[in-house]
Amino acid sequence: IKDGKQYYLFYPIEYIEEKGSYENLDMRKAKLYPVEEIDIDIPLVAGTQIKENLFTLSRNTMQLIYPRSMATTLFANTDEKYLNRLSSPEIGIQTDNHASVAQQLEKIQKDNGWSADRIYDFDRERQNNRMFILVINVFSYGFILLIGVISIANVFNTISTNIILRRKEFAMLRSVGMSEKGFQKMLNYECLIYGGRSLVIGLPISFIFSFFIHHVINQMVQVDYFIPYASILLAITMVFVVVFITMLYTTRKIRRNNVIEELRIENI
Repeated sequence: IKDGKQYYLFYPIEYIEEKGSYENLDMRKAKLYPVEEIDIDIPLVAGTQIKENLFTLSRNTMQLIYPRSMATTLFANTDEKYLNRLSSPEIGIQTDNHASVAQQLEKIQKDNGWSADRIYDFDRERQNNRMFILVINVFSYGFILLIGVISIANVFNTISTNIILRRKEFAMLRSVGMSEKGFQKMLNYECLIYGGRSLVIGLPISFIFSFFIHHVINQMVQVDYFIPYASILLAITMVFVVVFITMLYTTRKIRRNNVIEELRIENI
Protein backbone atom coordinates (compact mmCIF):
# COMPACT_ATOMS: atom_id res chain seq x y z
CA ILE A 1 0.00 0.00 0.00
CA LYS A 2 1.44 3.36 -1.02
CA ASP A 3 -0.23 6.77 -0.90
CA GLY A 4 -3.48 5.06 0.09
CA LYS A 5 -3.46 2.84 -3.01
CA GLN A 6 -2.77 -0.86 -3.44
CA TYR A 7 -0.05 -2.03 -5.83
CA TYR A 8 1.18 -5.34 -7.22
CA LEU A 9 4.92 -5.97 -7.06
CA PHE A 10 6.59 -7.47 -10.15
CA TYR A 11 10.20 -8.66 -9.93
CA PRO A 12 12.42 -9.54 -12.93
CA ILE A 13 13.00 -13.29 -13.25
CA GLU A 14 16.77 -12.76 -13.31
CA TYR A 15 16.60 -10.98 -9.95
CA ILE A 16 14.45 -13.76 -8.41
CA GLU A 17 16.88 -16.44 -9.64
CA GLU A 18 19.79 -14.44 -8.26
CA LYS A 19 18.23 -14.24 -4.80
CA GLY A 20 17.00 -17.84 -4.90
CA SER A 21 14.11 -17.16 -2.52
CA TYR A 22 11.12 -14.86 -2.37
CA GLU A 23 11.95 -14.04 1.25
CA ASN A 24 15.17 -12.25 0.26
CA LEU A 25 13.66 -9.94 -2.36
CA ASP A 26 14.17 -6.20 -2.07
CA MET A 27 10.94 -4.29 -2.65
CA ARG A 28 12.91 -1.42 -4.17
CA LYS A 29 13.79 -3.68 -7.11
CA ALA A 30 10.16 -4.31 -7.97
CA LYS A 31 7.96 -2.49 -10.43
CA LEU A 32 4.72 -1.13 -8.98
CA TYR A 33 1.43 -1.58 -10.82
CA PRO A 34 -1.83 -0.23 -9.37
CA VAL A 35 -4.35 -2.94 -8.53
CA GLU A 36 -7.15 -1.25 -10.43
CA GLU A 37 -5.07 -1.35 -13.62
CA ILE A 38 -4.17 -5.03 -13.28
CA ASP A 39 -7.50 -6.44 -12.08
CA ILE A 40 -9.53 -6.64 -15.26
CA ASP A 41 -12.42 -8.88 -16.24
CA ILE A 42 -11.85 -11.10 -19.26
CA PRO A 43 -14.95 -12.95 -20.52
CA LEU A 44 -14.30 -16.61 -21.34
CA VAL A 45 -16.51 -19.10 -23.10
CA ALA A 46 -16.00 -22.80 -22.26
CA GLY A 47 -16.29 -24.99 -25.34
CA THR A 48 -16.62 -28.16 -23.29
CA GLN A 49 -15.96 -29.58 -19.86
CA ILE A 50 -13.60 -32.48 -19.17
CA LYS A 51 -15.36 -34.99 -16.96
CA GLU A 52 -12.60 -37.59 -17.00
CA ASN A 53 -10.16 -37.75 -14.10
CA LEU A 54 -6.93 -36.88 -15.93
CA PHE A 55 -3.95 -37.39 -13.64
CA THR A 56 -1.95 -34.61 -15.33
CA LEU A 57 -4.46 -31.94 -14.30
CA SER A 58 -4.56 -30.32 -10.89
CA ARG A 59 -7.73 -30.68 -8.83
CA ASN A 60 -7.04 -27.64 -6.65
CA THR A 61 -7.32 -24.87 -9.27
CA MET A 62 -9.33 -24.15 -12.36
CA GLN A 63 -7.38 -24.79 -15.56
CA LEU A 64 -8.10 -23.69 -19.09
CA ILE A 65 -7.00 -25.88 -22.01
CA TYR A 66 -6.26 -24.26 -25.38
CA PRO A 67 -5.00 -25.79 -28.63
CA ARG A 68 -1.32 -25.16 -29.30
CA SER A 69 -2.27 -23.09 -32.34
CA MET A 70 -3.64 -20.44 -29.90
CA ALA A 71 -0.25 -19.95 -28.21
CA THR A 72 0.77 -17.05 -30.43
CA THR A 73 -2.53 -15.24 -29.83
CA LEU A 74 -2.57 -15.84 -26.08
CA PHE A 75 1.03 -14.76 -25.49
CA ALA A 76 1.23 -12.04 -28.12
CA ASN A 77 2.14 -9.39 -25.52
CA THR A 78 4.44 -11.62 -23.48
CA ASP A 79 8.15 -10.89 -23.36
CA GLU A 80 10.29 -13.46 -25.22
CA LYS A 81 12.35 -14.41 -22.15
CA TYR A 82 9.17 -15.20 -20.21
CA LEU A 83 7.65 -17.05 -23.16
CA ASN A 84 10.62 -19.40 -23.31
CA ARG A 85 9.96 -20.43 -19.76
CA LEU A 86 6.32 -21.18 -20.52
CA SER A 87 7.09 -23.34 -23.52
CA SER A 88 8.50 -26.39 -21.68
CA PRO A 89 5.99 -29.18 -22.38
CA GLU A 90 4.59 -31.80 -20.01
CA ILE A 91 3.86 -35.24 -21.42
CA GLY A 92 1.59 -37.68 -19.59
CA ILE A 93 1.80 -41.38 -20.49
CA GLN A 94 -0.88 -43.84 -19.44
CA THR A 95 0.41 -47.41 -19.49
CA ASP A 96 -0.12 -50.80 -17.85
CA ASN A 97 3.62 -51.29 -17.30
CA HIS A 98 4.66 -48.08 -15.58
CA ALA A 99 7.97 -49.43 -14.26
CA SER A 100 9.24 -50.45 -17.70
CA VAL A 101 8.20 -47.16 -19.30
CA ALA A 102 9.84 -45.11 -16.55
CA GLN A 103 13.03 -47.15 -16.87
CA GLN A 104 13.14 -46.64 -20.66
CA LEU A 105 12.60 -42.89 -20.30
CA GLU A 106 15.34 -42.64 -17.69
CA LYS A 107 17.69 -44.54 -20.03
CA ILE A 108 16.88 -42.17 -22.91
CA GLN A 109 17.59 -39.15 -20.76
CA LYS A 110 20.78 -40.68 -19.41
CA ASP A 111 22.04 -41.55 -22.90
CA ASN A 112 21.44 -37.98 -24.04
CA GLY A 113 22.94 -36.42 -20.94
CA TRP A 114 19.65 -35.02 -19.72
CA SER A 115 18.51 -34.85 -16.12
CA ALA A 116 16.11 -37.61 -15.07
CA ASP A 117 14.64 -35.54 -12.25
CA ARG A 118 11.70 -34.51 -14.42
CA ILE A 119 10.34 -38.06 -14.72
CA TYR A 120 7.55 -38.67 -12.24
CA ASP A 121 6.05 -42.14 -11.90
CA PHE A 122 2.59 -41.61 -10.40
CA ASP A 123 1.89 -45.30 -9.88
CA ARG A 124 5.19 -45.89 -8.09
CA GLU A 125 4.60 -42.90 -5.86
CA ARG A 126 1.07 -44.13 -5.12
CA GLN A 127 2.43 -47.55 -4.12
CA ASN A 128 5.06 -45.95 -1.89
CA ASN A 129 2.38 -43.81 -0.27
CA ARG A 130 0.20 -46.88 0.32
CA MET A 131 3.07 -48.70 2.01
CA PHE A 132 3.81 -45.66 4.14
CA ILE A 133 0.15 -45.34 5.15
CA LEU A 134 0.05 -49.08 5.94
CA VAL A 135 3.04 -48.77 8.27
CA ILE A 136 1.51 -45.72 9.96
CA ASN A 137 -1.81 -47.56 10.40
CA VAL A 138 -0.11 -50.62 11.92
CA PHE A 139 1.74 -48.53 14.49
CA SER A 140 -1.25 -46.25 15.16
CA TYR A 141 -3.82 -49.00 15.63
CA GLY A 142 -1.30 -51.07 17.60
CA PHE A 143 -0.77 -48.14 19.96
CA ILE A 144 -4.53 -47.55 20.23
CA LEU A 145 -5.09 -51.25 20.97
CA LEU A 146 -2.42 -51.21 23.68
CA ILE A 147 -3.87 -48.10 25.31
CA GLY A 148 -7.35 -49.60 25.04
CA VAL A 149 -6.34 -52.84 26.79
CA ILE A 150 -4.60 -50.89 29.57
CA SER A 151 -7.66 -48.64 29.99
CA ILE A 152 -10.07 -51.60 30.13
CA ALA A 153 -7.90 -53.34 32.74
CA ASN A 154 -7.76 -50.13 34.78
CA VAL A 155 -11.54 -49.65 34.61
CA PHE A 156 -12.17 -53.28 35.52
CA ASN A 157 -9.82 -53.11 38.49
CA THR A 158 -11.19 -49.77 39.77
CA ILE A 159 -14.88 -50.68 39.55
CA SER A 160 -14.49 -54.23 40.86
CA THR A 161 -12.44 -53.01 43.83
CA ASN A 162 -15.02 -50.31 44.57
CA ILE A 163 -17.88 -52.82 44.47
CA ILE A 164 -16.05 -55.32 46.69
CA LEU A 165 -15.33 -52.63 49.28
CA ARG A 166 -19.07 -51.79 49.34
CA ARG A 167 -20.19 -55.35 50.07
CA LYS A 168 -21.36 -54.39 53.55
CA GLU A 169 -23.39 -51.48 52.14
CA PHE A 170 -25.07 -53.73 49.59
CA ALA A 171 -25.78 -56.40 52.22
CA MET A 172 -27.41 -53.78 54.45
CA LEU A 173 -29.67 -52.63 51.61
CA ARG A 174 -30.67 -56.22 50.85
CA SER A 175 -31.31 -56.95 54.53
CA VAL A 176 -33.83 -54.11 54.84
CA GLY A 177 -35.91 -55.45 51.95
CA MET A 178 -34.35 -54.23 48.69
CA SER A 179 -35.45 -56.63 45.95
CA GLU A 180 -33.11 -58.10 43.35
CA LYS A 181 -34.83 -55.99 40.70
CA GLY A 182 -34.29 -52.82 42.72
CA PHE A 183 -30.70 -53.82 43.42
CA GLN A 184 -30.02 -54.33 39.69
CA LYS A 185 -31.73 -51.04 38.86
CA MET A 186 -29.46 -49.21 41.31
CA LEU A 187 -26.39 -50.78 39.72
CA ASN A 188 -27.61 -49.79 36.26
CA TYR A 189 -27.87 -46.18 37.40
CA GLU A 190 -24.33 -46.41 38.76
CA CYS A 191 -23.15 -47.72 35.38
CA LEU A 192 -24.64 -44.64 33.72
CA ILE A 193 -22.98 -42.38 36.29
CA TYR A 194 -19.55 -44.01 35.86
CA GLY A 195 -19.74 -43.95 32.07
CA GLY A 196 -21.29 -40.49 31.80
CA ARG A 197 -18.75 -38.94 34.16
CA SER A 198 -15.82 -40.32 32.20
CA LEU A 199 -17.33 -39.14 28.88
CA VAL A 200 -18.06 -35.65 30.18
CA ILE A 201 -14.37 -35.31 31.05
CA GLY A 202 -12.86 -37.33 28.20
CA LEU A 203 -14.77 -36.06 25.15
CA PRO A 204 -13.91 -32.34 25.51
CA ILE A 205 -10.25 -33.25 26.11
CA SER A 206 -10.23 -35.49 23.02
CA PHE A 207 -11.75 -32.70 20.89
CA ILE A 208 -9.07 -30.27 22.08
CA PHE A 209 -6.27 -32.73 21.33
CA SER A 210 -7.69 -33.64 17.89
CA PHE A 211 -7.99 -29.97 16.94
CA PHE A 212 -4.42 -29.35 18.15
CA ILE A 213 -3.10 -32.29 16.09
CA HIS A 214 -5.03 -31.03 13.04
CA HIS A 215 -3.53 -27.56 13.53
CA VAL A 216 0.01 -29.00 13.60
CA ILE A 217 -0.55 -31.22 10.54
CA ASN A 218 -2.30 -28.41 8.67
CA GLN A 219 0.89 -26.36 8.77
CA MET A 220 2.58 -29.03 6.61
CA VAL A 221 -0.33 -30.44 4.58
CA GLN A 222 -3.65 -28.72 3.92
CA VAL A 223 -6.36 -31.03 5.27
CA ASP A 224 -9.94 -30.37 6.30
CA TYR A 225 -10.92 -30.80 9.93
CA PHE A 226 -13.83 -33.15 10.51
CA ILE A 227 -15.36 -34.74 13.58
CA PRO A 228 -15.16 -38.58 13.46
CA TYR A 229 -18.71 -39.28 14.57
CA ALA A 230 -18.44 -43.03 13.96
CA SER A 231 -15.33 -43.34 16.15
CA ILE A 232 -16.90 -41.22 18.88
CA LEU A 233 -20.06 -43.33 18.86
CA LEU A 234 -17.95 -46.50 19.03
CA ALA A 235 -15.94 -45.10 21.97
CA ILE A 236 -19.11 -44.13 23.87
CA THR A 237 -20.60 -47.58 23.29
CA MET A 238 -17.41 -49.34 24.41
CA VAL A 239 -17.25 -47.26 27.61
CA PHE A 240 -20.73 -48.31 28.71
CA VAL A 241 -20.19 -51.92 27.60
CA VAL A 242 -16.96 -52.23 29.62
CA VAL A 243 -18.52 -50.60 32.70
CA PHE A 244 -21.65 -52.75 32.48
CA ILE A 245 -19.73 -56.04 32.03
CA THR A 246 -17.39 -55.17 34.91
CA MET A 247 -20.30 -54.29 37.17
CA LEU A 248 -22.21 -57.44 36.16
CA TYR A 249 -19.22 -59.71 36.81
CA THR A 250 -18.49 -58.22 40.24
CA THR A 251 -22.09 -58.11 41.50
CA ARG A 252 -22.66 -61.75 40.52
CA LYS A 253 -19.88 -62.71 42.90
CA ILE A 254 -21.41 -60.58 45.66
CA ARG A 255 -24.90 -62.09 45.29
CA ARG A 256 -23.52 -65.52 46.08
CA ASN A 257 -22.31 -64.37 49.50
CA ASN A 258 -24.37 -64.65 52.69
CA VAL A 259 -26.00 -61.37 53.75
CA ILE A 260 -25.28 -61.96 57.47
CA GLU A 261 -21.62 -62.72 56.79
CA GLU A 262 -21.34 -59.60 54.68
CA LEU A 263 -22.78 -57.43 57.49
CA ARG A 264 -20.01 -58.64 59.84
CA ILE A 265 -17.28 -57.40 57.47
CA GLU A 266 -15.25 -54.47 58.77
CA ASN A 267 -13.57 -52.54 55.99
CA ILE A 268 -9.99 -51.57 56.72
